[in-house]
Amino acid sequence: MDNLSKDKPNITTTEINIPGEGVKENIVKPPTVEIEEMKFDPPPQETEDESESDEDEDQDFKKFDQDLQKNILLDYHPELKQISYEEMMTLSTVVRDKNGIIIDPLHTTIPILTRYEQAKVVGLRAKQINAGSNPFVDVPSHVIDGITIAEKEFIEKKIPFIIRRPIPNGVSEYWKLEDLEILEV
Repeated sequence: MDNLSKDKPNITTTEINIPGEGVKENIVKPPTVEIEEMKFDPPPQETEDESESDEDEDQDFKKFDQDLQKNILLDYHPELKQISYEEMMTLSTVVRDKNGIIIDPLHTTIPILTRYEQAKVVGLRAKQINAGSNPFVDVPSHVIDGITIAEKEFIEKKIPFIIRRPIPNGVSEYWKLEDLEILEV
């Protein structure tokens, strides 16, 4: 072996004689580099106080983030707010004067059931009846269709539903179905 050049002393060549051909070939060998093994020290272990404080901070940030998301969601979509049963029953009570006129400040919309509300009420009640709910009216034995039973309950005002009417200022009115007038049947 001899050095290929003086500038690159690490690269060496080897002459090979191939029998029968008489040709010498030079094969260049790449330089070999020795790598020293590097030792890394593991990071220092956190004490219990540091790890607990980090966990507490993470939990505080999660709570803060969840509260912020809830507030933003309710600011832009107030109709998503759920109220308790007792509050709903209180809000659905209509106050009338001696002539039957509504004087309740919580009920400002017209006390007439819209066709859309009627369709939703009858459809939802029919779905409940078809799922096995007991009807609130006497049904002849030959009637088995949920829609027919729900319509009969609707005409007799026996469906115990409370209708929620969202108002543009972000609040909602709650009307019992029995308090609303039905114009079309």
